[in-house]
Amino acid sequence: MKKNQKPPIYLCPIKEPIEGLDFDYQEIEPLLGFLQANAEIEEQQIFQRGTIREDGRLDCCKQDLGAAGASLLAKALKNNTQIEAILFGTGGLGDEGAKHVAELLEENEAIKTVYLGCNSIESEGVAHLAAAIKENKAVRALWLKRNPIGAKGAQHIAQLLLDNRNIRTLDLVNTHLGLDGLQAITKVLIETDYPMQRFYLSGNALGAKEAALLGKVLKKNEHLKELLLSVNKLENEGVIALSEGLKSNKTLRVLSLASNGIGEEGGEVLLECLKHHPTLERLDLGYSNSTRVLGASANQIGDRGAKAVKEILLENKQLLYLNLGRNSITTKGIAFIIEGLKENTTLLELHLGKGFSHAFKRQVKELTASNRKNRTQELPKPHEDVLAIKSVYR
Repeated sequence: MKKNQKPPIYLCPIKEPIEGLDFDYQEIEPLLGFLQANAEIEEQQIFQRGTIREDGRLDCCKQDLGAAGASLLAKALKNNTQIEAILFGTGGLGDEGAKHVAELLEENEAIKTVYLGCNSIESEGVAHLAAAIKENKAVRALWLKRNPIGAKGAQHIAQLLLDNRNIRTLDLVNTHLGLDGLQAITKVLIETDYPMQRFYLSGNALGAKEAALLGKVLKKNEHLKELLLSVNKLENEGVIALSEGLKSNKTLRVLSLASNGIGEEGGEVLLECLKHHPTLERLDLGYSNSTRVLGASANQIGDRGAKAVKEILLENKQLLYLNLGRNSITTKGIAFIIEGLKENTTLLELHLGKGFSHAFKRQVKELTASNRKNRTQELPKPHEDVLAIKSVYR
């Protein structure tokens, strides 16, 4: 870390791994027995520690598992063919717990989704996971948000992608992978045309250099459908670099750029290149609740950006959802947006945030309601990889 540079912030309530078993063994024993029996799951099963959902989710988020609890569950799941998703989020697993999960994935070919968010996992733990998933043909979604994996951990992820082409959802939100780490991953996405569809990178203090790398991914990779970059530091320079890739991209459906310090110039460039984008359905330029704590800034596309929004509403027939909350747009800018919305028949949801008159809000509500009424199409539901990490504990 450079002198006077602040340490990275990880939005996780458990700051260190949990040592030992932090609860009585009897609390988890019934769950272990059920998993070891490989019993068919007919309905939701609620245990004192953990819940098994009817769709094959093992939900143990916020259950203080620690490495010891992860070890017990890994052993119980070794020969289980009913569980398809393991949710061990906010459990204090640490690198040792990640190692136990890796040992499980070396044996189990039924688990498709691995959620380990907020577990104090560092690069060592990621190395174990990457080595285990290398030969695993079942895992397709890996969620590692809010773990301090850093650049070294990201490089292990890059190697995993070189070894295994089955990962379609990768979550590295608030992991501070840095320029070197992101460069290693984007190199794989570009040079091998890796078939990843969802890439989560919010909360990583990414700037213009990182945005340029992602712009190249958008230009070269023909598979990416969702790119989430909220609460970073792209600003005008970064979003303009990203837009270079968006100009020729023909696959992206979801783009999240909330709280990136994007100004009028960057907003204009971005919206201009999205005016004729053939697949984009959701665009988020709004404000995230974690903006201040992560040292990010609100977007301020202002009235110039609002005028560009008018143009996108007039010409783009693919966009279904648009969030413009807290963008320093005045009533003049809202008037532009409403002009465009009056001629638009496809936008289903438009969020403007606070500070506008009831008359403006009523117009927006009525116009989008009319679009929803006159179209059979609805906003696409979250992908199954996203639904698979929904927890009853968070």
